[in-house]
Amino acid sequence: MRKAYKGESIDIFAAGVILFVMVAQHPPFSMAVAKDPFYKFIGGGRPDLFWKKMMSNKRAGFFSDDFKNLVQRMLAYKERITMDEILNHPWMNGPVPSKMNLIDEFKTR
Repeated sequence: MRKAYKGESIDIFAAGVILFVMVAQHPPFSMAVAKDPFYKFIGGGRPDLFWKKMMSNKRAGFFSDDFKNLVQRMLAYKERITMDEILNHPWMNGPVPSKMNLIDEFKTR
């Protein structure tokens, strides 16, 4: 897009992609370009369509509302979340699963 490099904002975007992959087990879009429909949905103001498609092959509640909010804000084209806001976000400060919960979750995936 030939815009000036903004390291922190770009790093937050990249971390949002990585976080999504860690939870969903697949990337949120093929390429971060306007022609990619999933990127267009998540970055262009239609996150409802993005999450509807992402949930099509997942069980209900797979993505928590806090997780969806955090990812949307990390991948937002405009007004991207800051690192301080990430650290104070409810998803980052929510409950942490036990070792047994993690083992059970990975078995179902």
